[in-house]
Amino acid sequence: MDRAWYFRFSIVAATVALAWLSLWPSIDKWVPAPSFVKNTFKGKIVPGLDIRGGLRLVYEAEVDEAIRDIRDTRAEQLLESLGRKLNVIPERDTPTRAQLDQVAERVTVKRNRDDHRKLQVVFKKTSDLKALDRDLLRNLGDLKEVGRDANTVSLEVREDRLQALRDDAVQQAKRTIVNRIDELQLRQTSVASRETDIIIEIPGEDEATFQLTRDIIGRTAQLEFKVLDDESDFVATLSDLPEGIQALKETVPTGTGKSSTSSYLMAQGKGAKQKLSKYLKSLRDAERVPEDHQLLMGSETLAQGLEPGEEPTTLWRTYYLFSRSEVGGDEIEDAWVTQGQRPEDPPFSYRLTSKNRVAQIFLKSSQKET
Repeated sequence: MDRAWYFRFSIVAATVALAWLSLWPSIDKWVPAPSFVKNTFKGKIVPGLDIRGGLRLVYEAEVDEAIRDIRDTRAEQLLESLGRKLNVIPERDTPTRAQLDQVAERVTVKRNRDDHRKLQVVFKKTSDLKALDRDLLRNLGDLKEVGRDANTVSLEVREDRLQALRDDAVQQAKRTIVNRIDELQLRQTSVASRETDIIIEIPGEDEATFQLTRDIIGRTAQLEFKVLDDESDFVATLSDLPEGIQALKETVPTGTGKSSTSSYLMAQGKGAKQKLSKYLKSLRDAERVPEDHQLLMGSETLAQGLEPGEEPTTLWRTYYLFSRSEVGGDEIEDAWVTQGQRPEDPPFSYRLTSKNRVAQIFLKSSQKET
């Protein structure tokens, strides 16, 4: 028998042995495999949902919300561009809050609450209307003019951009979910998109893994940084507070060696979160919150001065913010905490490598489970 035959036989034998060792952990239930085999060959075959069952989740990407975000971002850029055209903001300079306030005194950008595509630009002086020309809109890219009267210009997101924005929203949500699932190292997991739906199939795992997967995907979020308007006392103008909600005052730092006193709403006790949330919704529905601001809700835990065995108290309070998002999560290069050096400084400061000042963080979900 020639040596070439032995060589071919050795290759076939090694291939069969390797195939068997790779398959062995998958049939361990019937033919127990040694631990070294299971530890070495971890590519266990997992039957699909049709054979073994598993978890199937369907998430819907909120494409309308993504389009609304693009519209709102373009509205902020539009206001800044108009400030430059009106010679309020110097070219190539980062606009200050005072400069943006000056622009707001001459022009207002109103977002349509019922239609996520539309907005209106209202000028105080008709002579300023010419600042909103075709070149300015072309630079923004996503907006087009649909009407103009004495002092108002109506805009909307261009039709030819809508489908691209929808597709981008779905693909971005899908990529985020895939990255989160990859962190769990779940094999044989399938993530697919169909129109605005994202379908996740995880065959052959246990209930604990299913719940962890739901939690991981549920925490998927879009990170935005917004600035607290500590120098405004808008909350003090609210006089029709429901029972169980009260307005309190606090002194907050507004710069080195400076502070300001402002008001906030607070609720605590049973049903406090739902009660405050319902009231804030009524303010938004009645359009009582200024267009360029948001009144949002957060929680605080009171753990000081408790008796032994007494549970900490959770209260819900409001934060009055500028609507403009100063920094997005994708813009952050680094972040760190610094300790205050002087008595008038806050105990801790959260700093980012960004040109914009940031005072508060909020998360906004980009998916919902159906």
